[in-house]
Amino acid sequence: MAKIKLGSRPKSFQHTVKFTDVDGTEMTASVTYRYRTRKEYGAFHDALPGYPQIEAETDADGKTVYRAETLIEKRSEWNANHIMQILEGWELDEEFNPANVRQLCNEMPACAEAIISAYQAACVEGRLGN
Repeated sequence: MAKIKLGSRPKSFQHTVKFTDVDGTEMTASVTYRYRTRKEYGAFHDALPGYPQIEAETDADGKTVYRAETLIEKRSEWNANHIMQILEGWELDEEFNPANVRQLCNEMPACAEAIISAYQAACVEGRLGN
């Protein structure tokens, strides 16, 4: 059994994120998270911009409309920016970079949400998994 040593914090930690794809297939993605203490996570979270909400737009005829496409695009971009700040990398065939993270958020939103949720659990609750 490992002995506790305070002040000996890791730079990062690995985790295999599990999620269910749109067709019901159980999927995994191995990622490397940046380590943050509970307090550091709180400060990080507080500094994040608010999660995008639906906003009214005005069309060419001056009518108020709500565009799902705009909202979804903003939320995907928010998730991608969030993921870029919490991950150091991933073990996917595609390179870990902003463009590929945005593509992941667009094509596999359940994976993006699982990455973000698992990180919060690790930082706030101090554990990963069930």
